[in-house]
Amino acid sequence: WGGSRRRSFRGIVCDFEGPSVGCLPKLAEILDRNCAAQGWGLYAPEAYLPQAPGGRAMVPSALTRGTLERRLREALERDRSLLGICFSHQALAKVLGGAGCVRQRPAPEMGWVEQTVIRDDPLFGKAGDRLWGLEAHFDEVTTSLPPEKAMIIMRSDTCQVEAFRVNGKNAWGVQGHFEETPENGKQMLETLAAEKPELRPYMQNLDSPRDSGYWQTLFRRFCDLD
Repeated sequence: WGGSRRRSFRGIVCDFEGPSVGCLPKLAEILDRNCAAQGWGLYAPEAYLPQAPGGRAMVPSALTRGTLERRLREALERDRSLLGICFSHQALAKVLGGAGCVRQRPAPEMGWVEQTVIRDDPLFGKAGDRLWGLEAHFDEVTTSLPPEKAMIIMRSDTCQVEAFRVNGKNAWGVQGHFEETPENGKQMLETLAAEKPELRPYMQNLDSPRDSGYWQTLFRRFCDLD
């Protein structure tokens, strides 16, 4: 999803594809509440409006005029503020550096992972700060991300690009799910482990989730961008 306060538009667009499942309904609920507090508009597919009663219905890009990557490219060209999460984080990397900037991981990164901020950043804090958050991905952004187009902001012991920022833009990609609560995240992973038991060994800190509760700070900082 992305948000902007520029060019007379103040709001967030949730370009979700597919059914309302997993953590996405809860995310829509949180965004609806925070957008109302900011006086922003929220645009989301109709399936998410029960969780976001203040939102307005939109048609996802997959059903209209192109792919998510095309939408992200257009947003960068128009200088929109962006925060790409998980798959959108990877899609944004592809926009910047091509398909080679994303690869399949040797093993999935799942569960609660400690991540380190490696340079000062207006969203993620000071260099050296450590944040715990939920991870659940099989692919990852690589360090071949072009340095003239983006800089890596955060990494972990198991993933070298947990977050990056587009140079000269208020546009970020973040792999983890800081928007997810430990309770919902654990339920999601337990459900996944029941369906695919072979994934359970990869789930870090499943029995004792560690979460920094950073979502509210992250969202507030994003909304306060000039």
